[in-house]
Amino acid sequence: MRYHQGSATMIGLAVVVLVAVGAGGGYYYYTQNIAPKRVLADTVSTVTDAEKLRSFRYEGSVEGTYDVSFSNGEGQTNSEQSEQTQEAQTFSTSFDGVLDRTDSDNVEGKLNVQSENAGQGGQPTNMKVRFMENMLYVSGAQAFGNQSGEQKQWLEVDTTKEGGQPSEGAFGGSQLQTMPNPNETLHFDISESERKELQTAFRENQFVTITDTYGSQEIKGVSSHHYGYSFQKQAYLSFLKEAQSILGNEQITDKQISANEQFVQKLDTLTGELWVAEDSKYLTKLTADMKMNSEKSTMSDLSLSMTMSEHNTDFTVQKPESTQSLEEVFQGVFPDASQESLQQESAPKPENVPENFENFDQETLQSSNNNSELSEEKKKQLFPEYQGN
Repeated sequence: MRYHQGSATMIGLAVVVLVAVGAGGGYYYYTQNIAPKRVLADTVSTVTDAEKLRSFRYEGSVEGTYDVSFSNGEGQTNSEQSEQTQEAQTFSTSFDGVLDRTDSDNVEGKLNVQSENAGQGGQPTNMKVRFMENMLYVSGAQAFGNQSGEQKQWLEVDTTKEGGQPSEGAFGGSQLQTMPNPNETLHFDISESERKELQTAFRENQFVTITDTYGSQEIKGVSSHHYGYSFQKQAYLSFLKEAQSILGNEQITDKQISANEQFVQKLDTLTGELWVAEDSKYLTKLTADMKMNSEKSTMSDLSLSMTMSEHNTDFTVQKPESTQSLEEVFQGVFPDASQESLQQESAPKPENVPENFENFDQETLQSSNNNSELSEEKKKQLFPEYQGN
């Protein structure tokens, strides 16, 4: 499966909806003025309080269709290459796992993902993730940047480290080095006063509204209330800005708001259904169906379905027996150089360039190697700081 920034953002919003409704995000969809008010208000109180909802098992799927542009043949001119063909591709991803946030300093969990991409050149993905004690463990071909098959080795990532990871393209380093710390993203430290302010903000900007009330239904053996909902785009953006003013820029950044604004522009509609346990008020199932604006997005639709069960069960997440750090993987491929030296090593400085110039790229290097003498005009072009001899 080939991930694109647009599809990643869409999946991200699906997860935001999921987390906010049921897994502890605390965006308080159902606090006031939505029938049956008492049931939904209790659900919000439950899912946003780690002491009430400590752990659960989850499983589900994500499916979608998107357009991919490609050109046929080789050796074409630039004008010919610009005439690209679009092909609709589909993907289907199933997932399951557990989450335990009993200890806010040691959120634990596991996630298994199986993905099929039915488009041109699509590759199946089978990945396993474990997290505990600020460590993230990833197993699967994607973890090692290898598309050819499954890897039995587990890759170990310290989520508390900043930097020191391989650059983009090296073993998925650009993705793994930015992986969030589960202790920060899966545990929600919201004060009671902030909770009340967010509830008020939602009442004023109800971006999720209940559209239908269905009968009772059993989900994983649990009798559950069944509702339909719809997503209000502009109210959502207004709520995010209010939430940022309440929680601060560290929890909701300007970059996150900007990304959501860009996504909402591409979204036509988002509707779905949810099921809430009659007794415990825990969320037991959620679906979300997104329809995209075909003129603004390569993704045409995205569907999410997820069930949650075994709430407040004591789960055991074990550390994998065989692990490798990013540094060990890197050194295994480049045994004669450390990761740090490979990251910091600069290309040899071309001849006939003033000593005070340190910023030169591959174009500069190639140019200087092919021409023993650089003209004054070329030096000024390649080195903006150069003032001449």
